Amino acid sequence: MRRVNWLIVHHSASSRDRTTKEDVYAWHTDPKLMRDGTLRWMGKRYATDGHLPTSVQGLRGNGWIDIGYNVIIEGDGGLYPGRPLHIPGAHTRGHNKDSIGILVTGNNLILKDRWNIVQTRTLMKVVTVLEALHTAAKLKGHRDFENASTECPGLDIQKFLRDRHL
Repeated sequence: MRRVNWLIVHHSASSRDRTTKEDVYAWHTDPKLMRDGTLRWMGKRYATDGHLPTSVQGLRGNGWIDIGYNVIIEGDGGLYPGRPLHIPGAHTRGHNKDSIGILVTGNNLILKDRWNIVQTRTLMKVVTVLEALHTAAKLKGHRDFENASTECPGLDIQKFLRDRHL
């Protein structure tokens, strides 16, 4: 088992109830047209002649080989696997090798898309299990890391979970 120092919580910055694991997967793995005209897909760059099929031109993925998060929690509280837990994710620059990325759909900066009670309960269960498996791991939000230019997950995750007695 790899050493995990951090359990890092993210929000999707999207609709809580309409964002699915399939959406997140597409955001991460669909091809991406780079500024230099190459196409990034499946973790590699490919030269293009500038004439891409319309089906590729509209894709706005990152071109990664897999989803960046290890765990996804949807709006109905459903829990889904992302990258296998033994494989580092791609979710927090500089901390992927020693962390597990947990994504909860929604946007805590917008009232209608804030996490609901079932998502919060699922998140608490996930954190409890992962802390038991990785006893050295500390819980943080994405924004809590130095050089993180983000508000993600839109709240103080430790305070948020501590204040809920679910």
